[in-house]
Amino acid sequence: MLIPQNNNGVIDANTYATEQELASYVAARGIVLTNEPSSLLLKAIDVIDAKQYKSDKTNLLQQTEFPRLGVGIPASIKKAQILLAVAADTNDLLSATTEQ
Repeated sequence: MLIPQNNNGVIDANTYATEQELASYVAARGIVLTNEPSSLLLKAIDVIDAKQYKSDKTNLLQQTEFPRLGVGIPASIKKAQILLAVAADTNDLLSATTEQ
């Protein structure tokens, strides 16, 4: 089950983008996903949250890297998760990120 993060630092959140946001994005572009949207979003957030970021988390107990103090959750982070989720539908994100 996906639990969306918000700018308050939900402790057990596991996604920035919602399934509805992903569905809207792919529908607008005529993309048909072949895998479960929630699974794709989880794979995508794993990549995003594996990176290091400046500033501190809003809530030190939150599992996600965002929101961060003074930044919240940037729109670019949500969009990156959606783009990575689309890519995860046909690619192995783990191997793609470890080959860099």
